[in-house]
Amino acid sequence: MRRILVPIMGILDSAEFKEVFFGRSYKLLKQEAEKYEDIYNNELDILLNLYIYLILHGYKEELIKLLKIDIDQQKDIIYKDGKYY
Repeated sequence: MRRILVPIMGILDSAEFKEVFFGRSYKLLKQEAEKYEDIYNNELDILLNLYIYLILHGYKEELIKLLKIDIDQQKDIIYKDGKYY
């Protein structure tokens, strides 16, 4: 799944690319995401599980927004009271 997501992160502003992405790559992403029955309890990191959740629930625009965020510039992930922030 990372092999599909990482290359597209920098080119999501193109309307033409979005059309190709959702027409072709998104189907493959959904097939890969369906392999993880429990996104709350698996070996994947939090961010990848969030991508999977968005894909499985059809949140395409939210997925694009998340992929556009420069994760390296974000603060640490905090776990409190059973939730991640």
